[in-house]
Amino acid sequence: AEKYQKLADAQQQIKKRHTEANEALRARDAARRAYEQAKQAQADTDEKRKAYAGIGEKLARAEAARDALTEKGKACRTLLEEHTALAAARQVLAEAQRAYEAAQQTQNDAQAAYSRKEQLFNANRAGLLARTLHEGAPCPVCGAVHHPAPAPLAENAVSEETLQAEAGALETVKAATGAAAAEAAAARTAAENKAEDFCRKAEAFLAPEAPPADGADADASSAPAQGLPADAFSAERIEACRAALSTRIEALRRDAKAAVQAVVDCKAAAA
Repeated sequence: AEKYQKLADAQQQIKKRHTEANEALRARDAARRAYEQAKQAQADTDEKRKAYAGIGEKLARAEAARDALTEKGKACRTLLEEHTALAAARQVLAEAQRAYEAAQQTQNDAQAAYSRKEQLFNANRAGLLARTLHEGAPCPVCGAVHHPAPAPLAENAVSEETLQAEAGALETVKAATGAAAAEAAAARTAAENKAEDFCRKAEAFLAPEAPPADGADADASSAPAQGLPADAFSAERIEACRAALSTRIEALRRDAKAAVQAVVDCKAAAA
């Protein structure tokens, strides 16, 4: 009986140890699974950290691109506003030039009228003098006191007073022409200065940028046409700059819209 009891105790001890071994194996497996899960979680965290870092860099680039495009758009709009001011200055010049030409024509007409009256005055000097002669009074030219056949006065004769009045009117017209000429010259100077400033700034703004790093060709679709006159007051040069600016601002609007969307997408990805 004692032998059976010892055998039973040994079996019980073996069973207990078997149970403990199984529990140890399960604990080991649980610890291994926990370790693998922790390892995977750490890997996921590292991956997310890298992804977030990349999104942050991408967001910074997108925001910089958006801001740069916004500033370029403002500069382009400012140049187009300057073109509008230039067009107004050219219109003022055209009106001043027309006013000067009209004043010059008026002066020419007044000069011609004065010349005709001066000729009539000179042609009838003898007749005008005869009107002042009196019998017994000496002639201021020959000294004779008798005037049997004084020179006749033509019907279209012009008096000295009338000629002097015409001369005064002519001087007034000349003064008006001079003022109109000065206004036209000032308008031309202002328009030419605006044209030079506009073309210089527009061509600098539209100058092709350095080619991209990948070697792609720079976009020259909005560059002003080549071979145009260097004269800033050339209508062709001004129009080329305006057309190129109009094309460029449309491209900037499209690019700015895309840049804004890129910023929105980056922020959504980082949320």
